[in-house]
Amino acid sequence: MVAVVDMAVVTMLGVWLFGVPFNGSLWLFSLAALIFLFVVLGIGVFISSISQNTGQAIQMAILFMVPQVLLSGLIFPLTSMPLGVRWIGYALPLTWFREIAQGIMLRSVTLEGIWLPFVILAAMAVVVFGAATARMRYILTHGGAR
Repeated sequence: MVAVVDMAVVTMLGVWLFGVPFNGSLWLFSLAALIFLFVVLGIGVFISSISQNTGQAIQMAILFMVPQVLLSGLIFPLTSMPLGVRWIGYALPLTWFREIAQGIMLRSVTLEGIWLPFVILAAMAVVVFGAATARMRYILTHGGAR
């Protein structure tokens, strides 16, 4: 719930404070944001399930977040990256959410124009949350064994 409120606040600040245009469907953007948040939540649950303490979990989260920001096309365009690095970027959920958000907000793209990133992000949500759930189930059934 907190993540949903954070996403809404950050989006509103971007639109109102920085003048980022929002030309597309709010509902489509909200759906994409929820799917993205589901992926990120799954990653967080998975990280917490393999961490032995809070400090380790924080370090692993940072280790995952920094490459996402750098390799998702958010700062540097994917097309300017070497092919191997670009493929790493394609494996990150932020890459696909960025593509969806830019399409909806800036170009008023409908689902027909961004269906592939939507499908990829949804598949990531299923895989990541499934892995996190399986890992947590294992921990709970084996008495907290890491």
